[in-house]
Amino acid sequence: EGTEIERAPRPVVISSFTLTRANETDWNFVTEVSPGTYVRVLASELAVALGTLGHLVSLRRVASGQAHVDRAWTLEQIAERGVEVLASPLSLVDHLPTRVVSDEELVALRQGKRIAAEVGDYDTAVATRDGDVVAMVTRKDHQWQPSVVLPPNS
Repeated sequence: EGTEIERAPRPVVISSFTLTRANETDWNFVTEVSPGTYVRVLASELAVALGTLGHLVSLRRVASGQAHVDRAWTLEQIAERGVEVLASPLSLVDHLPTRVVSDEELVALRQGKRIAAEVGDYDTAVATRDGDVVAMVTRKDHQWQPSVVLPPNS
């Protein structure tokens, strides 16, 4: 519709950026960025900084946190080998601090409620005593607000 959407500035970290020429008119780039970075905006701002126009033809995320596409299984492989090949949810957040919650806190989190937070980390994985990931929480003042809540294991 031609409507400009306001984008509030936010601090980001660009750990790496490699630009290569694909042909006479097209370029490719590979970048490693901090969470919350909008790569489409990065490409647009790069074009403006270079005094030109540009747009993304395609965008592919190859890693997010500890998960990397090189360690991914195809649907055919999963069908052939079964779900035991899948990584446990806890292994995907092992780079974060983990807090084990009580039964009462577990119920509260599953209802989307905040729970009391200790002093310290802002992004935390929450697990049951059995090691099942329950939620990802972000600290808000003296409480943890669930940002992602996983369904119970069946």
